[in-house]
Amino acid sequence: MMVAGPQAYLLTTRYAAPLMIKHRKGLIVNLTFFIKERIAGNLYYDLAMNAINRMTLGMAKELKEFNVSAVAVCPGWMRTERVTDSGFRPEDGTTETTAYVGRAVVSLASDSQVSKISGEAILVAELARKYAFTDVDGTKPLPFEG
Repeated sequence: MMVAGPQAYLLTTRYAAPLMIKHRKGLIVNLTFFIKERIAGNLYYDLAMNAINRMTLGMAKELKEFNVSAVAVCPGWMRTERVTDSGFRPEDGTTETTAYVGRAVVSLASDSQVSKISGEAILVAELARKYAFTDVDGTKPLPFEG
């Protein structure tokens, strides 16, 4: 989990950040999971996700002077076959498509004031409210609350 998550994000940012610094603008979006004051799943998963969240905060601090923002985006239940086979359906408002997360990223990238939330871990559902977007089926899935 540490290799596929924090390490992969850190290495990707290591190569992308110099390009953003050179142009004095940019946005780093890390996908993560976050529930305040609770353990996310098991110890290893929680450790990996919180490493991403902390890394996002550090990136935001270190890259601020170059007009580069970093935000951790927290999607809910992805509408995969496994999730729908487990009984979660679009109509109950608990699942979201990958397009919903994509719309969150587009909204962040289009926001000239994104630096105000740089360093934060934000639920996709919160971003949908803030930027007034929906999932592809017109729904606004609820935030995952574990």
